[in-house]
Amino acid sequence: MKIFEFGCDSDNFHAVYPTDHNDLDKFQEALFGRRFGSSWHVSPFKRAARDNESFHAKAIWGDFVGVTLDIGLSENTKDKLGHVFDRHGELLPIWVLDLKQNVYFFNFGICVDAVNEANSVDLWYLFDFDTSKIGDAALFRVTQARGYRFCTQAFKDRVEALGLTGLSFRLVHSDEPGWKAQWQARVDEKRNKAEAARLRGDATQH
Repeated sequence: MKIFEFGCDSDNFHAVYPTDHNDLDKFQEALFGRRFGSSWHVSPFKRAARDNESFHAKAIWGDFVGVTLDIGLSENTKDKLGHVFDRHGELLPIWVLDLKQNVYFFNFGICVDAVNEANSVDLWYLFDFDTSKIGDAALFRVTQARGYRFCTQAFKDRVEALGLTGLSFRLVHSDEPGWKAQWQARVDEKRNKAEAARLRGDATQH
């Protein structure tokens, strides 16, 4: 079984932000399990400001839209995949001034205690999952790190088959033989490079 961390691709696509900063509290409450249903109401959102003008010159609106630090679905995506998201949480409408239409914030409904912390390498970088605790969920969070979003290979394949844009995926778990050893080698390489850079920096100060 392969599991991916996923999120909105903020390097190439626009995100949106509330016009009333008090609405940010609702997203924090959602992170810790609140369900809103018919009580959901937020102020209109607008395109998130960026200091980098070159970003605005190249960025486009994706089928998935970053909503603060969370995930939103365009009308197009909701039509195509809304039934999948509805099974895993709730889709809550947000009016976006720049688009003059709704984006649907996905409030996760499934959070599982599925990470074997003792076996994870550099926890939150390489995960070791107890996949028996995930069941048939295609989209989920984990209790050990609620800020991360995870999906299965089947969900990733579905998004790509439909040609939907705006998401990025990172493989964080695989049952394939040798996969963890390969990732451990990459982690060690990154750690060694960071340490070498730190030592060079220290040397220039003496």
